[in-house]
Amino acid sequence: MIKATKNELYKIFHKKFIYLVLIITVVFTILFGVLDVLSNEDDSYDNNINMSKHSMEILETNGLATSSDYAYQKSLVEMYTLLKDRNIDPKSPEAYYIQNTLFSYINQYNLLLVENDIKELIDNAKIEMDKSIKRLDNFDWKELVQERINEEQNQKCTDQNCEEIKKETIRVLEYRINHDIPFTNTNASSYIEEYISLYSQYINVKDSNDELLNYNDLYEKKQLERQISEMQYMLDHEIYTSSFTDANTGNKMIDEFSYPNVMIAIVVIVLSATVVSEEFSKGTIKQLLVKPFSRNKIIISKMLAVLITSIAFTFAFNIISTVIQGIFEGDLITIFGNDIVYNFNTKKCIEISYIMESLIAFIYALPMIILLGIFVFALSTITTNAPFALGMGFGAYLSESVFQLLIRRASLISYAPTLNYNLSPYMFGGINSIKELYLSKAIAVDLVSFVVLFILIIIVFNKKDIKNQ
Repeated sequence: MIKATKNELYKIFHKKFIYLVLIITVVFTILFGVLDVLSNEDDSYDNNINMSKHSMEILETNGLATSSDYAYQKSLVEMYTLLKDRNIDPKSPEAYYIQNTLFSYINQYNLLLVENDIKELIDNAKIEMDKSIKRLDNFDWKELVQERINEEQNQKCTDQNCEEIKKETIRVLEYRINHDIPFTNTNASSYIEEYISLYSQYINVKDSNDELLNYNDLYEKKQLERQISEMQYMLDHEIYTSSFTDANTGNKMIDEFSYPNVMIAIVVIVLSATVVSEEFSKGTIKQLLVKPFSRNKIIISKMLAVLITSIAFTFAFNIISTVIQGIFEGDLITIFGNDIVYNFNTKKCIEISYIMESLIAFIYALPMIILLGIFVFALSTITTNAPFALGMGFGAYLSESVFQLLIRRASLISYAPTLNYNLSPYMFGGINSIKELYLSKAIAVDLVSFVVLFILIIIVFNKKDIKNQ
């Protein structure tokens, strides 16, 4: 069996198709990386000013110079001009203040100019706008944070949820001051601000009875629980600092291993559809029977070779894609760091390396590679028709989204292998977004599908009239 499998692997690895796909992948990944870099370079103050001015010209041409859209574009021009004239770093606290606070005053003033002729309102809006602009002369971000703390402390709550949100908001604002994290467009600041928003949502559902919730609400609650727990862990362990940066490449690597993309599916399907059918179409299948191998060994060795190649290609493809993306992102080193993951089974967060988490994700996604491959392989063995096997293979790959739409109307569709062959949603005790899908069912469907297809392949191949091919 080992010798026969080696022979099949030798033939597969001499197919130019596999290397062509890898080359195409590298080229397109590099191309998208270059385009991403160029698009980021275009995101300058001058470019934004020019785009808004162009929009204003279009609105003027269409007779909309007194519309709210025109006032908005005019406000953008003034905001970006202010940022440019003061040479403000886009990631600075000043830039965040201008874009998220001052802009509202600028837009309000311009909106009144085009929609209202009450001088008192316009004058008051200008006073507020000028006052906010003046604040930039002696800008102190900690003063802004302290103002928000004072606002929260003065807030009157009428229920326990409000009190908890208020307490947590103050804690996080104080965390900003103590850890030197101003309001900016940096990762740490964005996550902390997002945490408060998510916490406000979670506090209102955390004590709800899971058994009384409909499944969609339960799923949303679980996602909030995961996000809140991971963020709280990072706050409690002071992982969010002024120098904190998101591990984009580390996270992308996990995604790559969790959900095999279309390029991987193409290789798996093409290999599975052609390995057997080619032997019949070329007439070389007769030569295999001359060798000292039984029919079972011949077909099993071919199947093993296809699965081994598919798994190896998937792994190599994801590694190459991750490395190239990491080079363009400039954070390839992050794949050697640790991720914070919430485990639903233990109700605790754990620190796990991105590499280990990606390997776990790879294992959970393996049934997809294996079942897709063996399904197409079975069709190829039964029909010896490569085009038919290819068509059915791509149909099966694309059927998942269609089945997800139909599952509400026909619950039996939940047993479709393509809805169950990727176990990634169940990592660390997670649940599927669709009520009818769950881990034990997925494992059972995957095992039954594999056994049925395997037996079918053996029976059909043993009964084929190869001598007359």
